[in-house]
Amino acid sequence: MRTQKDIVTALDIGTSKICAMVGKLDKEDSIEVIGMGIVPTRGLKKGLIVNIDIVTDDIKKAVREAEKTSELEIKSVFMGIGGGHIKTVNSKGSVPVRREDGEITIEDTRNVIETAKAIALPEGREIIQVLPQDFIIDGQPEIKDPVGMNGVKLEIMTHIVTGMITHTQNFIKSVNQAGFKIEDIVFNLLASSESVLSQSEKELGVVLIEMGAGTTNFVIFEKDSLKYSQVLAIGGNHITNDIAIGLHISTPEAEKIKKKYGAGLDMETNTNNQESSNHFSPYQLSEIVQPRIAETIRIVKEEIERADFVNLIASGVVLTGGSSLLKGMTSTARDIFNLPTRVGVPNLAYQLEDISDKPSYSTCIGLLQHGSDFRKFGGTSRFENKNLIGKMTGSVKKIFGDFF
Repeated sequence: MRTQKDIVTALDIGTSKICAMVGKLDKEDSIEVIGMGIVPTRGLKKGLIVNIDIVTDDIKKAVREAEKTSELEIKSVFMGIGGGHIKTVNSKGSVPVRREDGEITIEDTRNVIETAKAIALPEGREIIQVLPQDFIIDGQPEIKDPVGMNGVKLEIMTHIVTGMITHTQNFIKSVNQAGFKIEDIVFNLLASSESVLSQSEKELGVVLIEMGAGTTNFVIFEKDSLKYSQVLAIGGNHITNDIAIGLHISTPEAEKIKKKYGAGLDMETNTNNQESSNHFSPYQLSEIVQPRIAETIRIVKEEIERADFVNLIASGVVLTGGSSLLKGMTSTARDIFNLPTRVGVPNLAYQLEDISDKPSYSTCIGLLQHGSDFRKFGGTSRFENKNLIGKMTGSVKKIFGDFF
């Protein structure tokens, strides 16, 4: 019999759709997707809420549909957050080891994380997540679990995700008004990376690029640590707008054409200029879409070069999100980066046979995985306990129960 403690619900509130996905946890710590609800989003622009009442109503519809398909009552969710208001920064913390014998304790790790969090934030901005990169003991880097080791000075490198307080509160309010509690909030891009990146890619160095409807996000992993991430206010809706202007049609029509024909776009093969039933040729459509794809990928590469992280992505480029299915996306990214490029399909995709565009659900599936770890390692909800770090008992993995 299913119980609430065995159930995790993910809620991805995107610019184009709201997805609620229900997962069942088994004894082997795997997740079975048992329910899902999807509704078009009407109250967001570029990942930000512009009409909270409409978004609240859409959340209700998505979750109710997930309840119907899973035959369960949903009380709480793990919510993803993104949008153009998200900013990230790397921060370093440092503390002396407190015990006389030099053994590092969980208390030391708590203290060093607190020092890393002590960053100057612009007015109106708050910390959403603190993501550990590495510990350093007396100058020795790349230590993942320092508890029990000896040293004089303990340091930590972290990646801190921040957001505008008002925007974050609007998302929280919309979920609460819909009648659901929030167990945890997770940076969308981190959730997606958990569902589509392999351990070897994160170890060798990889960039994950996720193009949603309103934003394009990217994150860099190397040596199994998150090194850099950024959210850009350009996404699939820009491609839709280009199609609407180029073909002199409405935006809804352009979106339908993008979804129906976009995955088949190919500059090399669609050169016969044969018109579709909509009186445009595949080549004509490709001529509109390809420049925007190339521009977006170039902007991502320029930002990575500006941050001096290009040399970290040895294993290549992974694309996810709905726009990753545009055929020109993979080849364009491969040419611009001159690196191996693939489309990232969520690890649980085999359980979603009825969904054709599986990369669109990378975030939702990653949220389910986060929720599973959150429960397993004793994460503490920040909405019941303001301590961002969690319960701080057991191993370092449990320390970061709120982060993974």
